[in-house]
Amino acid sequence: MPMKRIFRTARRPAKRAAGYALIGLGSVLAITPLPAGILLAGVGAAILIPADSGFRRWVRERRQSWKWLDGTLNRIGHAVPGSLGRYLIR
Repeated sequence: MPMKRIFRTARRPAKRAAGYALIGLGSVLAITPLPAGILLAGVGAAILIPADSGFRRWVRERRQSWKWLDGTLNRIGHAVPGSLGRYLIR
């Protein structure tokens, strides 16, 4: 039982680290001609939105003020497989 609790406790920080790592990698790859950077950043955001309330609030504020970001996240949300996309679609 203690191992289960440890894994459950470590899951949220691991998701945050993975999400921020994907956004960072996507930002670096966004300047390349391939669309992989944008997709990686979108997947990172899809991981972070349910896991990090501060990031969720930041995205909500940016979507209201930056319409291009709202449209981009909607498009990425439709391209991301499974339940990850539902957090990006408004």
